[in-house]
This record gives sequence, structure tokens and C-alpha cells, in this order.
Amino acid sequence: MAKCGLRVGETVRVSPDDITTSGGENPYLQVESLGKTREVPLPHSLHTEIQDYVGEHQTESTESIVDRSERTVSRWVNEATEECYEDTGDETWLDLSTLNLRDAWIRLLVTKGVPERNIKEISGIDTDMHPSGQLKQGW
Repeated sequence: MAKCGLRVGETVRVSPDDITTSGGENPYLQVESLGKTREVPLPHSLHTEIQDYVGEHQTESTESIVDRSERTVSRWVNEATEECYEDTGDETWLDLSTLNLRDAWIRLLVTKGVPERNIKEISGIDTDMHPSGQLKQGW
């Protein structure tokens, strides 16, 4: 999720068939959400991890890679943040959520100079939610 900005619901639906190179060498995820399909860049390291996992677990091409519910994935993130808090004593870990991971990915794209139009396209941000045509304040 954090490495490619997927929503929890998108994360639990990703299958090996959703990975494409679109005729090039850079891998992408074909993500369907909110009635639209978009291509999300897939870091090579994550692509390799997914390929290894799929091969190791003999995942079918149409089978979900994360074969768990949205609620379970959210719980995993909450458990991880609690562990980080226990390890560090830093209370800001307790504020981290799946939405924060997506927001952090978008902020990373902004700081790397990715044009706003491209960020909207790959993140699936709906312009109706942002009538100013600008990304949320603070991104």
C-alpha cells in the first residue's frame, strides 16, 4: 500500500494479472476503483517481491495476492503502529493509519516534482472532491 499508494480496498483486490509493463519495461498495477481503471507505477523492488511471493505460494493469476479482508489489513497496520510506539515511545506512531500511508505516498510524489495532473491520474484522486483543482492542503 505505502509503496504505491493503494487504498485498502484496492490492496486486497490486486492479483498477478493486474501487473503489466504497458509495452515498456517499467511495471505497473492496473487498479480498478470507483468505476475507473488506472495504472499505478510499481517499484521494481516491490515487483520482485510480488513475483517471488506469487511463485512461492503458487498464487493463481486471478487470485488476490493479499487474500485478506480490508478490516484485517487495517488491523495489521494498527498492530504495526502499536509495536512501533512500544519500541520507540513516540506517540505519533499511534496516529498512523492506512490513509496516512496513502497520503505519505502522495506527498513523496509532490516532493519529487511529479506534476499534479499525473498525481491525480495515478492516485485516482477525484477532482470533484477537490474543486480547487489542487491537491489537499498540506500535501
